[in-house]
Amino acid sequence: MTGFVLSPVLHLGESKRDCNTDILRSHENLGAYLASIIPPDSLVYWDGGNAFTPMIYAPQARIFPPQINDGYTFHIGGDPDVLYYFSHWNGELDLRWRSEADVFIIEAKRYANWADFLTPQEFQEFPRPADSPSCVEGAELRIFQRLP
Repeated sequence: MTGFVLSPVLHLGESKRDCNTDILRSHENLGAYLASIIPPDSLVYWDGGNAFTPMIYAPQARIFPPQINDGYTFHIGGDPDVLYYFSHWNGELDLRWRSEADVFIIEAKRYANWADFLTPQEFQEFPRPADSPSCVEGAELRIFQRLP
């Protein structure tokens, strides 16, 4: 009996709280913030991580649908038209979208990869939102708008 009580099987249902934040409320607040700063009909480039949900609160924005799945649908090489048809993307589409987008939403931990592109001469950064789409460190969003 002692072996059963001490068995790791009894701990299968155990869980610990990953986050002390109300993520749903954070997504709603973040979505309201995005809706307030993204101009109508803006084309948005998303490199904001896996939590695309806040964008549903900004229906005035246009998006690149394959980016909803973050990097999971990214391919090296391939025909861009075929990939896009199946909601996938590659480096060629990435470069095209970077040149077309009006607003860029970047996850803070990914910003180092963008610093050379998002220069103050070409982009303005909006104030950082108070809420984050995740409680993982570096998940905060940085939002930039291309200057006219």
